[in-house]
Amino acid sequence: MRLIDISRIARLAHNHPSNPLVLVDNTFLSPFYSSPLLLGADIVLHSLTKYVNGHSDVVMGALILPPHHHELADKLRFLQNAIGSVPSPFDSWLAQRGSKTLHLRMKAHGTNALAVAKALESSPYVEEVIYPGLESHPKNALAYKSLSPHARKFVDSVRYEGDGGFPYGGMVSFRIKGGLKEAETFLTSTKLVCSTPCYYEY
Repeated sequence: MRLIDISRIARLAHNHPSNPLVLVDNTFLSPFYSSPLLLGADIVLHSLTKYVNGHSDVVMGALILPPHHHELADKLRFLQNAIGSVPSPFDSWLAQRGSKTLHLRMKAHGTNALAVAKALESSPYVEEVIYPGLESHPKNALAYKSLSPHARKFVDSVRYEGDGGFPYGGMVSFRIKGGLKEAETFLTSTKLVCSTPCYYEY
């Protein structure tokens, strides 16, 4: 949940004599909320298993490169083919199916995550809420600045000054007030509800 200034990192990297590549894992924000290539990144990584597919029925990833990196793209295609990590046509279709509703799902994820983050922030049992969309987050301005053009258009249509923040993806993190005992109480009493199929990662 740490927010990085991609534009600044890209400038520093590309001005260095060794000119290292800048790779951004965009899984948490998805292509809806963030377009790292527009911010200067060289490669964008997505776990398509998560938001892009959105139906918990595909295990797949993708690397996205701009057109000027055609030599690197050729090398990566060769490695992908040689290693054998090529998705099946059916898995590709499933991921494509999910991508068609990504913009709708990400709007809902962001709106709901902001509501959850605000509720957690007002709880006497929570020490800290980590959601860059909250006005209280130290990098809230950077979060807004880093939004993709289409996400900014959506955010501007639902954002009101002083209302506590704006939708910024569906991931929320928070710290329970207290220590190990309080954390254990929370974890052992929490009920998880989801539709089938469903999976969790720890």
